[in-house]
Amino acid sequence: MIKKYKITGLDCPNCAKQLESEINKQSAVKKAEINFLKECLLIDSNNQSLAFRQAVNVAGILEPDVKIIQKDVFVSNNNFLIINILTLLVGLILAVMTLTLKMQNWLYWTLFILSAFFLGYKTYIKAIVMLFKGKINENLLVTISVVGAICIGSHMEGLMVLGLYTIGKFLESMALAKSKKSIADLTKLNPETVT
Repeated sequence: MIKKYKITGLDCPNCAKQLESEINKQSAVKKAEINFLKECLLIDSNNQSLAFRQAVNVAGILEPDVKIIQKDVFVSNNNFLIINILTLLVGLILAVMTLTLKMQNWLYWTLFILSAFFLGYKTYIKAIVMLFKGKINENLLVTISVVGAICIGSHMEGLMVLGLYTIGKFLESMALAKSKKSIADLTKLNPETVT
C-alpha cells in the first residue's frame, strides 16, 4: 500500500536524495520517494504506521529541521520560521554585545558561548550526526573553523564565520521556499484539458 505524506524543512535536493536513500533502507519500507518541489513523501509499505515512524526517526537524525506530516494533519511552517528568526537574532545580539562591550572575563566567555550556541546549534548537530555516519559536509567544516578560530585566539572571527554562515543558510532557505512556491504556481497554470 502506498501512502503520501507532506515533508517540510528540506533545503536542498541533495539532502532530499540522502534522506530518501536512508528511508529506503528501513525494514518496514518497500520503497520511498521524495518529491522535493511538491514537498511530499511517498512510502510503499505493508505496515504504514511502522514505516511512518521509521521515516520520522531517520529524518530526525539526518535533518533535524525536517518534519514528516500525515496529509490530513496541517501544521503551519510559521512557527519554525519564527523560532529560526528568534534564535538568529538572539545569537547576533549576544555576538555584538560580546564584540563591542568591555566586560569581565567570565561574562565575556558566557556571552560568547551563548552566542555561539544560538548561532550554530543546528550546524553542530548536523555536523556530529553526519560525522558518525562517516560523511563530511559543510556543517562539519564550519564547526571546525569555529573551533580552530577559538583555539588560535580569534574568537570574534569564529563568531563572524558562524554568523555569516547561519544568515546565509537562513536566506537560502527563504529563497528556496519562494522559488518552490513560484514553480508550484506555474504548474497550476497547466490546462486541465486540451482540444
